[in-house]
Amino acid sequence: MLAAVSGHLRWRCRRGVKELDVLLTRFLDNGYANLDAAERETFAALLALEDPELAGYCLAQQAPPARFAPLIALLTQYRSELSPPAAVSTSAGVSLKSG
Repeated sequence: MLAAVSGHLRWRCRRGVKELDVLLTRFLDNGYANLDAAERETFAALLALEDPELAGYCLAQQAPPARFAPLIALLTQYRSELSPPAAVSTSAGVSLKSG
């Protein structure tokens, strides 16, 4: 089932801004599987945003709403590194290991 969901999300990760495409698909490939159900719902809601708003949050041009802040912090770690982070913490303080 994760493969079907991933295919749908992969399509939704395709944006009009190249940097968002790369960031979102990198996260989908390397971090999405580590999210809990609530975080996955938040990611889906984040993908429903318009490109300018999403870019503002993901590219640190504006502060995200509290609902998205922990996930945006996680996403930006994937933007700032050539490879996914070895371990990241969720809003609940749970360490997620990539790979």
